[in-house]
Amino acid sequence: MITNIFWFRNDLRIEDNPALVHAIKHSDFVIPIYIIQKSDLENDKWGFPKIGLHRRKFIYESILDLKNKLLALGSDLLIECGDPKKIIQSICEKYSIQEIFATREITSEELSIEEDLNSITKLNLIGYNTLYQVDKLPFKIQDLPKHFTDFRKKIEFSLEIDDCEKTPLSIKSPSPFPKSFENIDIFYNKNLYQFEGFNHFVGGSIPALKRILEYFWETKSLSNYKVTRNEIIGENFSTKLSPYLARGCISAKQIYWYIKKYELEIEANESTYWLYFELLWRDYFKFVALQKRNKLFFKNGWSPIELDFSEDKDTFDLWKEGNTKEPLINAFQKELYLSGFMSNRGRQVVSSYLTKELKIDWRMGAGWFESNLIDYDVCSNYGNWAYQAGVGNDPRKDRSFNLTIQREKYDPDNKFIEFWEKKK
Repeated sequence: MITNIFWFRNDLRIEDNPALVHAIKHSDFVIPIYIIQKSDLENDKWGFPKIGLHRRKFIYESILDLKNKLLALGSDLLIECGDPKKIIQSICEKYSIQEIFATREITSEELSIEEDLNSITKLNLIGYNTLYQVDKLPFKIQDLPKHFTDFRKKIEFSLEIDDCEKTPLSIKSPSPFPKSFENIDIFYNKNLYQFEGFNHFVGGSIPALKRILEYFWETKSLSNYKVTRNEIIGENFSTKLSPYLARGCISAKQIYWYIKKYELEIEANESTYWLYFELLWRDYFKFVALQKRNKLFFKNGWSPIELDFSEDKDTFDLWKEGNTKEPLINAFQKELYLSGFMSNRGRQVVSSYLTKELKIDWRMGAGWFESNLIDYDVCSNYGNWAYQAGVGNDPRKDRSFNLTIQREKYDPDNKFIEFWEKKK
């Protein structure tokens, strides 16, 4: 009897999970596991918690949602905390594990862990949590177009989106099932969380599908997405699906096929296309990270021009804490800190201000976002910051935003600024 491990990472779902389906198919028994890594509990090079309270809450809820889904299939979820190599090595020895199955990751920290695990037993990595599969692209990853528009034109009408994988009906696991790490408070203690009135996201695949139902069919907000996506206040100006995508509570393919279903049942217009367009941007940043590797974290990215960024902490702290001379910047920053969310427009405006006006190292801003955003995704976060800073995939190196125009256009009645400037 073959017993293998399925290692959940940023794919916290049983629906449309090709790596999980593969593990079930090639195993008699599967031990699903999620590991809270020691590094997840530490601070980054700038002194920020790598995973702030907002994202910890969301991950915790997503883990519990996944555990309940697995229990319903006859399995369970082993939750551990520590060094992945030591934890998985112990399980491999105890259960004579032959293979570890997981979804591929892209950036250096994750790849380093993969190398460690590959030294224990066979590591079978499948897919990339993308809409389009890397091996089906009409070019090699080193030939990825420099600009998004060229990328979109090359694949938009030439590649088909795969169907979603069928959801497993059952998963057999060893009995008794391994006992989980009990002190989850070390990662997330709900008694210390004080942001309930601001953060309305609940983690998990069930809340993700509930959000699809609300945004698509109950309110039909998808029909207006292109018009509202740059707004900054309200429940339905954006899909609010990004946290679920980032943790893999829902897949990009699932969202794509829900768009297609909506287009058949309700309507197809510029807005329904535009949500697909945004999924395409997400893929592009993942492919950029695959191509550029550690350059994603260099001060000058992959720009041939060396830009003069400062690491002045006092100036950065004014931006971080929402104490600049610009009320719109301050409001966005307070929203981020208190809710773990910031609109797409807000992210562009505050990153432009930090890098173009204050001339601060964009990686400090990216680190602050990493710490605070519920929907943090390494490729999109660092790819977007490099893009805004002029060291990434953007032909317009002088991109910047006029804050007076932004304020007049997106907060003409001062409602957004007034709401957040009262908050502490």
